[in-house]
Amino acid sequence: MRENDVIRTAAIVAGIALAGVANPAAAQRTWRNDGPPAGYPSAMLWPVNDSTDIHQITLSAEYSAALDAYIEFATDHKVMGMPELYHRIERYRPELAGAALNKFIGEMKPGQIETWDGRGYKGSFTLIGTAPVGPFQCRQTQWTMAGTKGKATVPRLDCFNPKTGKWQYVWKHVPVTRKTGVPHR
Repeated sequence: MRENDVIRTAAIVAGIALAGVANPAAAQRTWRNDGPPAGYPSAMLWPVNDSTDIHQITLSAEYSAALDAYIEFATDHKVMGMPELYHRIERYRPELAGAALNKFIGEMKPGQIETWDGRGYKGSFTLIGTAPVGPFQCRQTQWTMAGTKGKATVPRLDCFNPKTGKWQYVWKHVPVTRKTGVPHR
């Protein structure tokens, strides 16, 4: 290394160190950047952003594509009229409609499986993890639909919202275009 290169490298390193002193927040790592903990059940369920607001947690484009594929698999498109959404559990298990499903997931035991039978489909969801996500207590489930067209699965993330005292489905995700699978920008 030439002397000028050594001086330039030292100046760059000093600049980085000074940036951390001038702006301590810039030098701090965030829980999202640390990635999921060892044994986390699905990388798709690790947020792409940091948020202290549960409504702002955003999941990846990979999750979005998996969710789209799962819903498409479990939808019977009619020539006329509304499509039949077989992935909607409340249709077959009315006791799990709306917030009751979130509460139920919050009370499940690891490995517990819930099933339902629909017209031409069998569905199930399994509690696959109870790992926290950042500051939130969370639950990870795996949803499966099987029928004459085959089988589809998608993970789901539910977290406890300390502001409301209730479990909530983390639904925000990076949207993808259906034709290309590329995230919208």
